[in-house]
Amino acid sequence: MADAPRFKKDYPGKQITLRQDAPEDRCGLFIAGATARIDRRVKARDTMLGPWSLPGDQDAWWLRLNLRCPHCGHTHEAFVPEAWIAQGLIVFLDEE
Repeated sequence: MADAPRFKKDYPGKQITLRQDAPEDRCGLFIAGATARIDRRVKARDTMLGPWSLPGDQDAWWLRLNLRCPHCGHTHEAFVPEAWIAQGLIVFLDEE
């Protein structure tokens, strides 16, 4: 395990482990214990696709995660609240 990067701009590209299932996971792969890579930080309102948007405050920051599917080989994405870092629900992994 590693500490979270000092600057939020350094989050993208970091590998993490989730300690709770992602609330906005449409593929069912982003479960507790899953390892994923942070793609980028986004505000909830910037993710709106038609009528669908992330829940809660539209000014809240979320992290878009990527994970290569072990079944189909494609990259899937999910969103988790950035606040999970302070709550200990996201664990940063050491760079290898």
